[in-house]
Amino acid sequence: MTKVSRSGYYYKPKKDKRSDTILLEKIRAIATEFPCYGYRRVTAQLRRQGIKKVKTVRECTV
Repeated sequence: MTKVSRSGYYYKPKKDKRSDTILLEKIRAIATEFPCYGYRRVTAQLRRQGIKKVKTVRECTV
C-alpha cells in the first residue's frame, strides 16, 4: 500500500483560467448590450457566435 493522502489521490489540477476570462468578457459584453436578457438569451447569443461552452453563463449573470 502506498502512502498517499486521500486528498492527494483525488486531486485534480485547476482549469485554465484564460478561457474562462474570455468567456466572462463576452458574457458581460452581451449583458451590457442587451440589459434585459436573462441567462437563457445570453446563452443563445453565445451559441450564435459559435461558443459551445456555455454552462457557466447562469453563474456569471447573477
